[in-house]
Amino acid sequence: MNAQKINEKYILNYWNFSANESNQPIETYRPRDFDFEPPLSPLSVNAGIEFYKNNTVKKFRVKLCGNDYEPNFKEGKWKIFQDKNVKKLKINFPKDEQLFEIIEISEDKLILKRL
Repeated sequence: MNAQKINEKYILNYWNFSANESNQPIETYRPRDFDFEPPLSPLSVNAGIEFYKNNTVKKFRVKLCGNDYEPNFKEGKWKIFQDKNVKKLKINFPKDEQLFEIIEISEDKLILKRL
């Protein structure tokens, strides 16, 4: 895809992973209010990633048991950049860097290829 055709403003959203539309290394995400078919499990609804204008990100997780005292999210920074003619997304969490090729960013779909 031509990197110039990606509208970066649409990344500013809360995204849920769409397992039915994903096939590793391609990951598809949909907005939180998307009508998933089949519906997401009640636990998965609250697990997602939210991108903010100030280039911060929060990745929310599910607490699976009552003695899980860890925070329900981790915070990081995100950056979109161009490498040759390919747009990429880098997400930095403490002790964890994730790099993706951006396949599509639209109002209702975020498709990334994990690198």
